[in-house]
Amino acid sequence: MSLNNFASQEKEGFILNENNYPNDEMQEKFFKSYLSVYDPSLNDSSELETIINQMKKEVWLYARLSHAQWCVRAIIKRQETTIKWGYYEYAQQRLTAFYNMGQKEF
Repeated sequence: MSLNNFASQEKEGFILNENNYPNDEMQEKFFKSYLSVYDPSLNDSSELETIINQMKKEVWLYARLSHAQWCVRAIIKRQETTIKWGYYEYAQQRLTAFYNMGQKEF
């Protein structure tokens, strides 16, 4: 997932694009591929769907928490540094992404 582009020529040096985040279909395809190598016996297992749903839930939770963590880190870093960078703007974008992920039913 490429949410940031630090090589960008944009003033702030980052572009947060939530559309780059993999949708449910892409995640499920990835998880099936991963699990087929990790444990080939799961391919024919009735547990596969349950395991994939659990993985999707964990990924969603940690992705959402990551947005919160980077938001807080940017605010703190802005207070500690003299580097001119868009810390508050970055924090705002991460907080928006956190809220946009919202609640999800699994």
